[in-house]
Amino acid sequence: MPLKILGTGNRKVNLWEDTPESDQAAENLVEKQKTVRPSNTLQLKLVLSGRTMTIFAPAK
Repeated sequence: MPLKILGTGNRKVNLWEDTPESDQAAENLVEKQKTVRPSNTLQLKLVLSGRTMTIFAPAK
């Protein structure tokens, strides 16, 4: 997922994504936090019919 849409400046991202077991147990998610910039690309790990939740906020 290209992050150019975020505009200028760094962003803090909270990300919840699937684990390898999520196809059998949908409640299995892993949470990650990182700082990204618009020139980055965010790679998401999803199982078939998977999901993710991503929250962006300005980095402090």
